[in-house]
Amino acid sequence: MEDRQLSIETIEAKLKGIICDYVDVDPSLVDSNMNLAADVGIDSFALVSMINAIEDEFRVSIPDGALGSFNTLSDMINYISVAVA
Repeated sequence: MEDRQLSIETIEAKLKGIICDYVDVDPSLVDSNMNLAADVGIDSFALVSMINAIEDEFRVSIPDGALGSFNTLSDMINYISVAVA
C-alpha cells in the first residue's frame, strides 16, 4: 500500500502552486490565513475549477458541501491533511 502521508509544508506548497495557476499572484505573497476571496481574489468559479485540480493532485474527493468551508488556505491545508492521512 502506498504511503500518502504528506507534510503540512508540502501540502501548503502544492496548494499555493494550484492557487497561483488560477489567480495572478506570487506564491510567496500568499499567507495561509488570507481570505481566498477577499485577499487572494478567488471567485466561486475559480474555486470550483481549483477543486478539480486539488482532487487530481492529492487524489482525494472533495464533496460540493465542503467548498463553503474553504475560506483560507489554512482551511484547505487542514482538509487535505485529514483527507490524505
